[in-house]
Amino acid sequence: MSFIENKDLGNRFIPNFIINTQLFSEAQNNNVYFNRKIYINENGEIKNSIETNEADRDSVFKNQNFSITANSKISKLWNINKDVIDICKDCEFRYMCVDNRIPLKKDDDTSFYFEHECAYNPYISKWYGEENYISLNETGVKSNKEEFLIDHGRINELNSIIWENY
Repeated sequence: MSFIENKDLGNRFIPNFIINTQLFSEAQNNNVYFNRKIYINENGEIKNSIETNEADRDSVFKNQNFSITANSKISKLWNINKDVIDICKDCEFRYMCVDNRIPLKKDDDTSFYFEHECAYNPYISKWYGEENYISLNETGVKSNKEEFLIDHGRINELNSIIWENY
């Protein structure tokens, strides 16, 4: 879907949910936004998507005679499913969320993260703007190139407060 870009709201990704068996099945092994898709811009450059950063030279190709295969550099985002992306791997909506954010590889080469926070916090089951919403950082969750940390004590404490009347 898109980002909310507003100084009051911050940069947050708003997911686009598609609920069907085909998407759910594809999401088990693939990134449903990037899988088997390409974008060709007005200059004839071939990219994973319109969102692909021009600075990422491994993902931008000049229009030339080459074949796009599952092993080519253009397909590198196809198989990065939500199970290997920090925070997303803990989200109950991960198999129905069509996410146009580019997954970034962590320094440890074992998982990925996103630069911008999603509008949904899966650790407290709250959407941005919803009563009692708390950002990931305030919840005690940190995901970046170097690390992925979850303060389970803080999350348990917050959930006790947020959900005490339910």
